[in-house]
Amino acid sequence: MCDRGCVSQSVVLLWILALLLLEVQHLKWIWWEYWDCRRCAVKHKDCACGATRAWVMFL
Repeated sequence: MCDRGCVSQSVVLLWILALLLLEVQHLKWIWWEYWDCRRCAVKHKDCACGATRAWVMFL
């Protein structure tokens, strides 16, 4: 038994899942802000050719 600092396995699992979700959102933001569209060669956030789907950022 520990007097302080004990964390259950379910809490650790929830934190791992939350951090994974946060990292996925971060990678989507990097893709949106800094990567170029394959079709028109502008940043995805500025793309108007239709190849970049803005709704992807809301998933």
